Amino acid sequence: MLGAIGSEVRDIVSEIPHVKDVRDDYMDALPSVRVDIDRQKAALFGLTTSDIGFALKTAYNGLNVSTYREAAEDYDITVKFTESDRRVVDVLRRIMIPSPSGQLVPLTTISTIGFAGTINDNNRINYLLRLFCVSRCLALV
Repeated sequence: MLGAIGSEVRDIVSEIPHVKDVRDDYMDALPSVRVDIDRQKAALFGLTTSDIGFALKTAYNGLNVSTYREAAEDYDITVKFTESDRRVVDVLRRIMIPSPSGQLVPLTTISTIGFAGTINDNNRINYLLRLFCVSRCLALV
């Protein structure tokens, strides 16, 4: 709805004489993946939302597990998904979460994976009211 209003304002401002190059900074919602954890199922395996979140964060952001030293240089050894796996949603359906007992639990057993739109980085007032700016250039006559 905000995008439609912005488009109307942009069109109206464009009609003003000597105004050109009218733009707005509105962006639609960004697609994202949503993982809803079933806390009761996770608890049956001894897992918390923190455990699951850490496993997902490690898979996508990586975790430094060691350091390799060669001559005078140190190199961090980081474990994470490959770049191509980080871009594919289906890989989430194959993730195994290690439980405290050592059992590997499929993420799909303890959660539901779906898609959602997220609110983007539009400006806000008091985190409640989304706003955007319409800007213009005045032509010299």
